[in-house]
Amino acid sequence: MPYRNHTKFITMNTSDFFALQLDNQEDICAFSSLEINLRCLRGENGLNLKLAEIERNFPERKKSYESPWYKALIAAIKPFYHIGDDSGKDNYTHPLSEFLKAQMSVLNGSSMPLLGRLTPNLGRFTESQLTQPHMQWLTMYTERLAQLKSDYPELKSAVRLARVHPIKGLSDEKLIVLDREFIDGSYCCSMDYTDYVNWYAESCDMFIDENKQLTPDVEARVLKTLCAWSKTSSDQESDVYYLCRNYNFHPQHEGFVKELVAKNPCLVGSS
Repeated sequence: MPYRNHTKFITMNTSDFFALQLDNQEDICAFSSLEINLRCLRGENGLNLKLAEIERNFPERKKSYESPWYKALIAAIKPFYHIGDDSGKDNYTHPLSEFLKAQMSVLNGSSMPLLGRLTPNLGRFTESQLTQPHMQWLTMYTERLAQLKSDYPELKSAVRLARVHPIKGLSDEKLIVLDREFIDGSYCCSMDYTDYVNWYAESCDMFIDENKQLTPDVEARVLKTLCAWSKTSSDQESDVYYLCRNYNFHPQHEGFVKELVAKNPCLVGSS
């Protein structure tokens, strides 16, 4: 769940840290589903009931549910399920979020760290702890953070960048560009950085060649939309805005959308 840095108003999903150790989309989906489904649990037996429901509702994820990392993680989060400190008697904690925040606090040697102020030290864990199948992310994150700080000494956002899963295949240079855009565009007030990166990656999937050529299916749908709009309006600025919103184009691809609208074949053909 999101952890908010109230000083900078930037959210940080603690679940991103753990996801670093998952090397395939199936496990990532299983973990993401677990995090979502464990929100707003009720009652002393709420966790056990929800875990049984998850496995019952998603039989296609059986391989993930039977993996060592999942079984060990479930066992580890159970002690973190209890009545919340500032809630009613039937309002329980999010055990996965509490577990991850607890590990990050140990790693940092204090309470859950503020962004940019993480000083990880694996020496605060025993070797036995670090070798557990659900604890691999601690080493992976610490090493990734150290690498970024070494390669980019002036980078102030290494804590954020280190949480981006390598499965995205994005270069550090691209992550830095996206980070600057994320902060400068005030997106940090409404979403997490990894959400911003995921948005970019999904927007890229609509291209054969980024910012040059859309996939045939997307291109056909976008042009059909533009032609429909051109019958009632020729406001290019509005068309760009609604195309980006309706098709979920990332700000990195807004320039391409502007060019596409300017070359709208329906408008060209009618002139």
